[in-house]
Amino acid sequence: MARTESRTYRLAKAALLAVLVALTPVPGTVRAQQPPAASGQPANPIAVLGEKAEAAFNAKKYKEALGLFNELQKQSAKMADAENAAVLFRKATCQFLLKDWPAAQESLQTFLTKYPLGTEGFYDKNNNMRGVVRLSLIEVYANQSKWDDALRDLESLRRPSPEIRAEDRVLAYVLTAKVLEEKAKGLSDAELKVALTQAMTLLQQVISDGIGTPERREGANKLVEIYTKLGMTKEAEQLRAEIEAKGLGSPGEIVRANVQRLEIGDARFQAAESTSEPKAREELY
Repeated sequence: MARTESRTYRLAKAALLAVLVALTPVPGTVRAQQPPAASGQPANPIAVLGEKAEAAFNAKKYKEALGLFNELQKQSAKMADAENAAVLFRKATCQFLLKDWPAAQESLQTFLTKYPLGTEGFYDKNNNMRGVVRLSLIEVYANQSKWDDALRDLESLRRPSPEIRAEDRVLAYVLTAKVLEEKAKGLSDAELKVALTQAMTLLQQVISDGIGTPERREGANKLVEIYTKLGMTKEAEQLRAEIEAKGLGSPGEIVRANVQRLEIGDARFQAAESTSEPKAREELY
């Protein structure tokens, strides 16, 4: 069943996607493992095709890029596993950005199954992209309301493991909070409160070591929203101020901060209207 997304949720979702995109390195040129062409010789056709695909992707022509990455996959026998994994990763990214969730799910699952070493050595020796792929797969599950699949994979990602980068573990906590909240929408107020409280506990763990990274900052922003929904306006205001003290970045982050401040104000007003204690009402106003 389709869900109506609030403006806050859309902003949070966009911000989280921005964090995931920020973790995706600028790609190298996909090429076959062949010696470079001698001077005056034709360029490697796979390298030329890879450059066209990346140019289309960087121009946000995702449908065109997807077709080119599909063509590259036909040359898989001429490429190393890390390069094939990189092609599949970019193909899945196109499908994700085109919101073709079933196709993106298939590509991401194939990446995890077929390439246990991921893109090792192609982008970054310290990041084989398997963590980003797992997080993206969870987003795909969530966009199809496959909550149990999402929560199962998130539980695995949150466990300490040398195979999971610290940044990816932090984002797993943030995604879990989001999925718990989304799964509880449409349930009773009591069930929603339980889910929000669970999300709050997870996010408090995220910021326990500060908010100095994009991933922890995203967790802090999400926690402001959870505090507000739980009526914990004092905590929301304090954390909002801490985030802003670190400086606001993109225009989207500034918009999100403004929306959060308005929602905190609305929550304070509602709490003041519902209390019978004059002193409490005065503090809330």
